[in-house]
Amino acid sequence: MKPYVIKNGLILGLTLVAYQLIQFMFELYTNQYLGWGIYILIILMLIFTLRSYREEAGGGYISYGKCVGLGSLTLSVAAAISCLFYYIYVKFIDTGITENIKELAIVQWEEAGMSEAQIEQSLEFAEWFMAPGFMAISAFFGYMFMGGIILLIIAAFMKRDNPNPDIDSLDSGI
Repeated sequence: MKPYVIKNGLILGLTLVAYQLIQFMFELYTNQYLGWGIYILIILMLIFTLRSYREEAGGGYISYGKCVGLGSLTLSVAAAISCLFYYIYVKFIDTGITENIKELAIVQWEEAGMSEAQIEQSLEFAEWFMAPGFMAISAFFGYMFMGGIILLIIAAFMKRDNPNPDIDSLDSGI
């Protein structure tokens, strides 16, 4: 099962990297709605992963727990790849992204009616959170949290309990 998880995690991770790269190339990373496109990719890949595992290795059956375990491992591989790429890209390739994000935040704060002193104080506080390392780590946990919620819902629909629990599927566990 581990090669299966790694293969699907790599596919999802590289797909997320390609999606992020397109966002970076066309400076679409500030568009919050396009950021949600990542979760559509996650949904599609989790459905594919769980369905194909159920049919190929599970003999047509997969428990809820196995769905969650398989999906979590796949998601963690993909999130690690995506966040590693993000860190390398923002830290070494295009260091101006964090400055663009800061400028966008300043504009939003000004539109919200914050004073110069409030903006400066907020910016000092936000700079630590805008560091590439912190952003990559928080993105990993964001992927795992949101992906985990998505996974729990998908697993409820994808599970098929074996009518004969004495005879388990070909794979006895995760």
